[in-house]
Amino acid sequence: MKLFGKILFALSLAALFATLVSLLRSDEWFIRAIDMGRVLLVYLAVALVVLTLFAKSALRWVSLVMLVLVIGINVWRVWPYWTIAPVDMPLAQAADTEDNCFTAMSINVKMRNEGYARIAEQIRRHDPDVLLLMETNATWLSELRPILANYPEVLEYPKDNTYGLGFASRLPVTQSRVVENTSRDTPTLYATLEPEGGPAFEFIGLHPRPPVPGQDTGKRDENILKAGIETPDRLSNALVMGDFN
Repeated sequence: MKLFGKILFALSLAALFATLVSLLRSDEWFIRAIDMGRVLLVYLAVALVVLTLFAKSALRWVSLVMLVLVIGINVWRVWPYWTIAPVDMPLAQAADTEDNCFTAMSINVKMRNEGYARIAEQIRRHDPDVLLLMETNATWLSELRPILANYPEVLEYPKDNTYGLGFASRLPVTQSRVVENTSRDTPTLYATLEPEGGPAFEFIGLHPRPPVPGQDTGKRDENILKAGIETPDRLSNALVMGDFN
């Protein structure tokens, strides 16, 4: 039991260390990668709390304090994004008519996934007016072409590095283009859409690179920033969708 308590203490200390390191203002990949696992850290800490309560160790209370800190800090950082959090900006109420309304959908298909029919069915079921696909190589776009044929506006940008894009719209598109504005082989989609009876708006589709070994987050953050300040038509209305990593 003493060894069990020491193992729990070591895990609690490691979780707290990782949590505190994640608060540093740094673009280093090994620090920002912790951001991707905050919810997992909360679940891990909760599980360790349960185990620690049954551990007969002199370090039990120290472990519990550390775990409470892990839970508290990480919940604090992800709280605004949880469904149970209060709404910061309520959505505008829909008008009496739905003529100006449209639906938009983004899907990261996971390039190595072979569930083509399941993704096609998901698109068919929700039937969005605007569709953004990510991680699409030539095979994925070929498999989804029958359902993409339902859209008058389609842009395909296949890549084999998990950063391909596909874009389809029923709304009139005055222009669309794909640029690699921050990292080579990491495209960003820009399109200007003009819904009937509504104001034109700019659509930006993003899939920046995540923090992984040898890849810090400076380029990722620059990509997201540029999406907000460098739009083709400089319109006041914009919709940004994607996998922001």
